[in-house]
Amino acid sequence: MANATPVTKKVVLLIVEGPTEETALGSVFQRLFSDSLVKFDVVHGDMTVSQTSKEPRDRVRELILGELKRDRGYQWKDIAQIVQICDTDGAFIPDDLVLAGEADAIEYREDRILTSKTESIRLRNRRKRESLRKLSDISCLTYQKHEVPYRIYYFSRNMEHALHNRSDSLSNSEKSKLAQSFRRRFSNDLPQFKAFMRSPEVAVPGDYQTTWSVLQEGVSSLRRGSNLHLAIPE
Repeated sequence: MANATPVTKKVVLLIVEGPTEETALGSVFQRLFSDSLVKFDVVHGDMTVSQTSKEPRDRVRELILGELKRDRGYQWKDIAQIVQICDTDGAFIPDDLVLAGEADAIEYREDRILTSKTESIRLRNRRKRESLRKLSDISCLTYQKHEVPYRIYYFSRNMEHALHNRSDSLSNSEKSKLAQSFRRRFSNDLPQFKAFMRSPEVAVPGDYQTTWSVLQEGVSSLRRGSNLHLAIPE
């Protein structure tokens, strides 16, 4: 694995589902971790619902190692911490709250999911919540005996809901505009960003494990909230 230029800063690696997360959070995280080199791995999908038999821990590690093979300019030993960010997508609601709907698209409500493919969404939810339970219990990822601290944080039910209180169905263009608006609002105002992420409207209260326990209660994974504030240094 070539690395012509030695890494002088430790890497904070963020794993996100799509490019809008990098757009919205890239600038603020670069400033929050100004002593480190902030890098994003964009999955372009939801790796927590993969049908592979591999454990979620191994899937995440293999994703990172796959990116390193492309010569990202750093190696595993250069990574100081791994921060994964996911959408909850209502995955923890009871199966009987995934109800038949007329539209082809999935319709998320505050207390249920409507879909024309109920069994498919129930299966997706079961896979996703099993993966998230396992990932939220992991404190580090190891490769060649080198441990890197790991944490997974969530947007509920997705980033647009958590950060913009938008619960309607949005096009990719609309999501991109919201992400750009968020970046403009906070990229040069870290105190306001911290205050916003820690506000009662956004932050799920409690420590790391408590926020994951709260998410799994009732229909919490459909409601607005995030525990990403716990990743923000003081």
